[in-house]
Amino acid sequence: MESLFDFNFESRSEEEVKEAFAQLIQFSKKNGNPRCLRTKGYSLNLDGSCSFEKKNIPSYLKTYFNDFEEKGWIKVNGDAIEIRDDLKDFHTPEEVVEIFRETVEEYLKNGGNFYGIYTIRTNFSLGYKFKDHPTYLEFTRIMEKVMDDFAKKLGLKHFIEVPESRGHKMDLFDTKLAKQTVKRIAEDIIPMTVFDDVRDYFNRYAFFRGIDRQMAKPDILVLKPNALEIQSLAEATDIKTVDLILSYCGAVWSKNSLKKYTIIYPDGWNRERVLEELSTPEMIDVFLKEMERLSQLHGGVLT
Repeated sequence: MESLFDFNFESRSEEEVKEAFAQLIQFSKKNGNPRCLRTKGYSLNLDGSCSFEKKNIPSYLKTYFNDFEEKGWIKVNGDAIEIRDDLKDFHTPEEVVEIFRETVEEYLKNGGNFYGIYTIRTNFSLGYKFKDHPTYLEFTRIMEKVMDDFAKKLGLKHFIEVPESRGHKMDLFDTKLAKQTVKRIAEDIIPMTVFDDVRDYFNRYAFFRGIDRQMAKPDILVLKPNALEIQSLAEATDIKTVDLILSYCGAVWSKNSLKKYTIIYPDGWNRERVLEELSTPEMIDVFLKEMERLSQLHGGVLT
């Protein structure tokens, strides 16, 4: 608890004020340079375990707030202060990424898994403020590369031996026809052994799973494997392993997202057969009913 004995009421020299402000700047930097620092209670600081640690502004620095405010260096708003952005000592992307790398290495050494690294990455993204948006974008670019590096290091062995590393099972290819599409994917993927080649494959192809007979449309998705799934697929040598990895992949279904993709069909299927399946009286009736439903939903106007 603070008392009068914590404060120094003697006049301060210019150098003392500047030195105290420099210490406040470093305190703010250590806490990730948030927009505001609380004067009562706590600020947030990322510690070595990547959790948020509570840190108080040192009491002696609070005695300088009037000096700092008079010089226009800070604004005092109730129980919080705002330091001018142009006076802050912001981290460079490289500095934060190095802290991130060290934190993740310690986390993995203590039994962590790849999926848990995403939580650490989120904490770092939220916990550090950069000088401007382009700098933040550079930070995210470097972070993606570091995530790729960890995935390449851990690889298929980690995916197989540490089930927690896989995240949540999606089972997007759970029908008999969809399993035939998995077979086609495996035929393409198994010869690939390079991370970037596998990533490029999923950036170029979308995958047919069947006919959605309730909506009268083809069921096509774009897979979005994470870095560990990409590396594991690059190391996979059999369809069973490919199927296991794909069962954890996320995906998107957006109609617009399909424009830049070539669609992979299972054996015996192609665009012409899909059109034939959708041209039956039954499917046309489903389609017309769906159009009527959408028209009513949008006030009789469809675009």
